[in-house]
Amino acid sequence: MLDHHLEALMCRPGAFPGSTPLEQVRSAGRFTPVHDKWWAAACAPHGDAAGTRALIEVLLLARHMEHEQVVAGLATSFRTGALTADTVALEARKAAEGDAGEPSAAVTVTNLVRRRQCHAHNQ
Repeated sequence: MLDHHLEALMCRPGAFPGSTPLEQVRSAGRFTPVHDKWWAAACAPHGDAAGTRALIEVLLLARHMEHEQVVAGLATSFRTGALTADTVALEARKAAEGDAGEPSAAVTVTNLVRRRQCHAHNQ
């Protein structure tokens, strides 16, 4: 399925949207509406290629985490606007630990990401 193609798709993110493996995971219910909303939101500020690469990084999390945990991480990341694979991973780990509290860590990650972007822009 899709997992076997992720590394290649990372190098060619333009091939991801129409790929057969993506359609297969959609059909199997493993690519949810939450995935789609997060993907669209991640593409909006960064462009299709960068947003798709971020989504592929999220999909790679499924190698080490339960599907439900990754979906929970996507949902929290989307709600907070911290649209990075790192935030999804952090929130998915929190879900795995049973921490259903406020997504304060995601807000912290957002601030760190913004600080990095500003720092890189000023150099």
